[in-house]
Amino acid sequence: MGDEFVVRPGEKIATDGTVLSGASAVDMSMLTGESVPVQVAEGDAVVGATVNASGKLLIRADRVGGDTQLAQMAKLVEEAQSGKAAVQRLADRVSGVFVPAVLLLALITLISWLVLGASGRRRSPRPWLF
Repeated sequence: MGDEFVVRPGEKIATDGTVLSGASAVDMSMLTGESVPVQVAEGDAVVGATVNASGKLLIRADRVGGDTQLAQMAKLVEEAQSGKAAVQRLADRVSGVFVPAVLLLALITLISWLVLGASGRRRSPRPWLF
């Protein structure tokens, strides 16, 4: 942190920092989804892994490694994918009881039909029905 580095047009910005001198358009589409580059000048914050589109910038590194915005976003995505939502946990508990109960009810229905003699075919009281 506190190191200064130069970013030329077309290069990626190495880490989160503050522009000390220069002005440029920075492509932040990787983070924001915005297709139009953002204009930055002296005093503006820039995010690591974005691309300097036009001018030369002198940047002071403010955050490096796991402290950068990109690293924090990756950590949040990983946590979101590894955990389950409260609704998903509730659905898992309900299905853990509901599915066996439905299967048991279907088995009881099958056995009762077989035991009570419903396996033979009966004539319908209405001739148009099978």
